[in-house]
Amino acid sequence: MTSYDTPKLSLLLEKQIISILAKEINKYNKLIPFFGIDEKEKAKRDENISTLVKSMSLVNWNWFNSLSSKLVSLVDFTHSPLLQTTNLFEFIGKKNIEQTTTSNNNNNNNNNNNNNKFNLIKNENIEYIRLNISDIQTQKKDQNEMNQFSDLINKNLIEFKNLKKLIISNGPYDEDIYFTNKLNFSYIKLGFIFLNILNEGEENLQQQQLGVMSPNSPLSPNIKEIVDAEGSRLQLDRLISTLKPLKKLKNLIIDNVDVNHYKEIYKGLCGDDQDGTKNLENTSCLSFVKSLTVDNYQVQTVESLYYILKLVPNIESLSFQICFDNLILQLVGGAAKGCMCSRINKCNEHFSHYWSFISNSIENHKTLNLLSIGQHCTFPIAYSTPFKLPLKFIESFGSMIANNKSIKILKTSKLPPNCLDFFEYLLKNNQTITRQSHYFLNMTIENHATYVDDFKNLIDQHKHIEVFLIDDSSFGEVFTFNSLNK
Repeated sequence: MTSYDTPKLSLLLEKQIISILAKEINKYNKLIPFFGIDEKEKAKRDENISTLVKSMSLVNWNWFNSLSSKLVSLVDFTHSPLLQTTNLFEFIGKKNIEQTTTSNNNNNNNNNNNNNKFNLIKNENIEYIRLNISDIQTQKKDQNEMNQFSDLINKNLIEFKNLKKLIISNGPYDEDIYFTNKLNFSYIKLGFIFLNILNEGEENLQQQQLGVMSPNSPLSPNIKEIVDAEGSRLQLDRLISTLKPLKKLKNLIIDNVDVNHYKEIYKGLCGDDQDGTKNLENTSCLSFVKSLTVDNYQVQTVESLYYILKLVPNIESLSFQICFDNLILQLVGGAAKGCMCSRINKCNEHFSHYWSFISNSIENHKTLNLLSIGQHCTFPIAYSTPFKLPLKFIESFGSMIANNKSIKILKTSKLPPNCLDFFEYLLKNNQTITRQSHYFLNMTIENHATYVDDFKNLIDQHKHIEVFLIDDSSFGEVFTFNSLNK
């Protein structure tokens, strides 16, 4: 090799490198950025990927052709021969969108007449397109502009014959949803929706003041997936009509939903389970939910928890509050005093069936990573007198947690503080839960030093624990163990 020679990669190695890079580019292009990310930061990331694609395509013809054949995703039509600008949304700043659209169509015709080999993006290869709707600030545009702009997108989408999914990165505004509803593609994935949104044209002041909404979904039937959905004080039939047409939903936040409504939501989305004894298959969008957040002050019954677990079988993070006194009464019986709520708890009739499903679901769960359980009740309860949790309860309640192999983080709150036996049972019978956090309502321990020493001795016996925290409402941080800081 002379001094003028330069080392060259083999064609096989080049193709492997291009294939790996193209895979990551396609993965990024299909990803809807985190909802809270700064718009400028999001635009910068997209620009960096766009620059990378351009740089790769200019290495040589082999790189150009290999990359062109492997790019199946697109962001805002960047690098597409359909547009002569780098970003589709530059059009929205034009004063005359109709003129721009006409010019764009003429350019399309010229491009179609040119040799397709010079186009990096082959329209026939594209399967996924992400449009950053949040960039155009739909809430500041008039209806005429939006109609013209949606027409422009719809005309361009026709050119992608093998398109599988249109991905919309939208903002928090209702106008973003109204705009997305105008897009004529049969499978749309939406980034975010506030479930309290009204249908377009449903902006009647009296309706808003009275909280009255049509039971019809505010979404186009073309919207099949949503990443994040959030709502508060939702009308039940409206919530069901919005969720039912969806195929997938990833994260759901719902506040101030009556605990009795979970059964109705299940019936509306999955079928009629009148007495909670049928094993109806859940094929609803909620079967894909990874994270469910409910009102932190909402007290679940065994019945509502049963239906929550049936609605979200593949959840990764679950947090709920329930009356422990009532659970102790139901699981232990005998001399257990229970709680006043047990007298009016409608789920007691089918408790055995409900609890069997709950314990089996948690014990055998494959995706649950974080479990947070709090003691709370509709009747005010404070454990002013220390007592031990019954052994039968510890074994029954604790076994469903201890036998699980997917949970890594466990949190509890407002348990009776004198329950070292419960933690000892979990630590002894489970090696996969490595992080625990426990919060007590009232620390009624006479000797705090002895109490802390007991926990230290317990942790020393179980080396798999990475983090163990104990807090109290009166004394704050009582005990902290963190092996990760060593």
